[in-house]
Amino acid sequence: MKLLLTGISFILFFTIRASAQEKDSSVQIIFSERKLPSTQKKKKLAQDNIIKIAPLGFISGTFPVYFEHSLNDFASIQLGVGATGRNYARSLWTKGSTTGNIKYDYPSNFSANDVDFAEQIYEFDSRKASTGYLISIQPRFYFYEDGLDGSFVALSLDHYRYNFKNVGTLNSQTNIIEVAKNASKEFENINDFTVHFGYQSLGDKLSFEYTSAVGLRNVSGSKYAFLNNGTADYSGALNYKQNILTFNIGIKVGYIF
Repeated sequence: MKLLLTGISFILFFTIRASAQEKDSSVQIIFSERKLPSTQKKKKLAQDNIIKIAPLGFISGTFPVYFEHSLNDFASIQLGVGATGRNYARSLWTKGSTTGNIKYDYPSNFSANDVDFAEQIYEFDSRKASTGYLISIQPRFYFYEDGLDGSFVALSLDHYRYNFKNVGTLNSQTNIIEVAKNASKEFENINDFTVHFGYQSLGDKLSFEYTSAVGLRNVSGSKYAFLNNGTADYSGALNYKQNILTFNIGIKVGYIF
């Protein structure tokens, strides 16, 4: 939560600063007598808005719709909302992981040395993904003051909620899925605070962009666990946390209006 609030404050600061700079630049233009050669004139866009989708978002289990609005010649704000499903990219990276920097909040008298007969996070033999949601806020700054066209750098704060349902526990001896007793619904919350570097190209009505990003990721979640320490069993929710660096590349296509 602290990371989320800090990120929102940081983004609002830069957005307000960009708007203030636009007012200052307007005053400077009024009193300037220097004229740009015709070959150096900035493009004037009649449209200030773009609605976008991410066609490859299904790889990370995201199905977003983005709206970008121009604030001035060099800054914009992009907002996104959408649904989440099964995250294939994180599943490939995290499948079967019980070590590393994933920290589990084990109940008393249990530890990482005890056997968990339930599926590990991001295994899907008896686990099913259900619909979650995502929200995103991203101020952008364009290098060449051409509105929404060209190279840009952006600060992005993204929240993803992934939901799961564990329908049972796979018995390794009989290879039969047994009904999970006292299993609560599973979930994973991901908060990303990243810096994006990208390029957006505008046509008459369509836009295309590609980006690369690097930043910090905070994860918190809960999975169903069936633990045995040799003398006792535990059946129920097992919470976990993770803090890692994250890297991302993506493309978006949009409609300009």
